[in-house]
Amino acid sequence: MVRLLRRKFIAISMLSVTLVLAVLIGIMNIVNFRSVLAQTDERLEILAENGGSFPALKPDSFGDIEPGKDMKPVLHRRNLEMPFDTRYFTVTLDSDGNIRATDTDHIAAVSSDLAGQMVEEVRSSGSSKGFDGDYRYMVLDQDTDGKLYIFVDCTRDMESFRQFLYASVGVSLLGLAGVFVLVFLLSKRAIRPIAESYEKQKRFITDASHEIKTPLAIIRANTEVLEMTIDEDNKWIKSIQHQTDRLARLTERLVFLTRMDEENNPIMEKRDMDLSNAVVEMADGYLAMAKSKCRKLAIDVEDGIRLTADEAMMRQVVSLLLDNAMKYSSEGGNVELALKREGQRVLLTVSNSVEEGAVTEGAHPEFFDRFYRADQSRNTENGRGSFGIGLSVVQAIVDAHKGKISADCHNNCVVITAKLPL
Repeated sequence: MVRLLRRKFIAISMLSVTLVLAVLIGIMNIVNFRSVLAQTDERLEILAENGGSFPALKPDSFGDIEPGKDMKPVLHRRNLEMPFDTRYFTVTLDSDGNIRATDTDHIAAVSSDLAGQMVEEVRSSGSSKGFDGDYRYMVLDQDTDGKLYIFVDCTRDMESFRQFLYASVGVSLLGLAGVFVLVFLLSKRAIRPIAESYEKQKRFITDASHEIKTPLAIIRANTEVLEMTIDEDNKWIKSIQHQTDRLARLTERLVFLTRMDEENNPIMEKRDMDLSNAVVEMADGYLAMAKSKCRKLAIDVEDGIRLTADEAMMRQVVSLLLDNAMKYSSEGGNVELALKREGQRVLLTVSNSVEEGAVTEGAHPEFFDRFYRADQSRNTENGRGSFGIGLSVVQAIVDAHKGKISADCHNNCVVITAKLPL
């Protein structure tokens, strides 16, 4: 239990840090990419407004620089250098889609033939603006019913973006590795108070259970002596014996759960067993009980199912599930037990009908919580007869056999299914 708690603590911590880093890295790279896109689109817009070429820019064309304005010279220098640091080419098509003119004078990496191929790729995509590799393009309609294709080379900007992306992801992974080491080393100290409290709880349950067994045995022996000395059947003695048996079963189950919660795997005598035969034998013992409680017990067990498991524990699972179904089924209701194969698993299912509205529809994982009991105010027998620990024992046994168990309610019928690997 403590080891599982530590693993969950580490997993939650790492997941939280990973999500935060992913959001931060994602935001930074999105902003970076949008900046690259905005700069490229600015160049495309200038080229589009001037028919596919940069205008002749001179410092005098921007007006006088106002005194004290520091940004204007920077803006001037950037615009003046834009025609020289922008690599681009244009292709003009006529109304029939044939290449009328190609201008590759402002780029060395693209020939006229390659420019024509890239135009064909863009035409097939049907988009008027986008990326073709590391080239940002724009398609303009001409007055002569032709089209002008403008391509701007973004290789340097995209390389810079990718380098930042790889660097940020790499640094984040290194940071996550460092955080994992720290969390792993400090997690034991973080959960130490919980671990100590849990160990004290287990020790208390074990010690108290052993201490309770002795007075229970004495009470049981004394009531048997009283029963022999009194000729008539005494209901008070019967009540003492019944309550003594209940307490004895409770202490046994508490000790069992404590042992199953140990850090190491619980000691089990696993061997090949005939599960079908064991389930039928246990279920047959409940036919008389079902009749006395005015319940209908239906048994559907597939023959020949064998399983490597602790037979005593498997029998206990069947007994506890049937006991729970009998106890909480509606008056005159149905209880069904089924065992069948499903691929590489064995499904043990016990269902019982309940009164309308007694249990809400859907999954009920809380049924397996220790000492959990639903509201049974309308059934005093159920309220007095259960400690709410039987299903916890079932879950512990199923978990120890690497299986899974679930509880659901559909159409006023509670279904508990244990799935065990073959």
